[in-house]
Amino acid sequence: MPSISLPSPAAHARPTGCLVSDSDVSEEADADARYLWWMRLVTRLSAARGVVGGVVLFAAASPAASGGQAVQMLFFLPPFLGFVGYLMGMSVMCLLAPRRFLGGPTGGEWMRRIGTQNVMVARVACVLFTLVGLGVEGVFLLPLVRQFFP
Repeated sequence: MPSISLPSPAAHARPTGCLVSDSDVSEEADADARYLWWMRLVTRLSAARGVVGGVVLFAAASPAASGGQAVQMLFFLPPFLGFVGYLMGMSVMCLLAPRRFLGGPTGGEWMRRIGTQNVMVARVACVLFTLVGLGVEGVFLLPLVRQFFP
């Protein structure tokens, strides 16, 4: 049977004179992984909050709605509010993200979703996303609430 030779650990060692130790790198990777887990959790919970809010609003308003309005509300509200919740969750978590996370490879996925590689521009975009999300929810939901809950 032929033998398989594996590269030695020295082949993957850091070059001499490197200012960052392996323990520092692993601590940074652990911190990034923890933050990424929280970021995904908050984003998904925000989207779920929007979907559940849409279903609850539909259930509360559907007895007062006509047949066509109820069907439109059922297919429009939960996905719409879920999408707005997702954007708001993502933008709030990117606002709170450490600069090192957003500038690193793990945060690159989120920076691509925002559409920039500049951390300061991403934070400004996140503030705008949050304000627009709150405004959109208000603009669409306030008339609906007023119509069905006088």
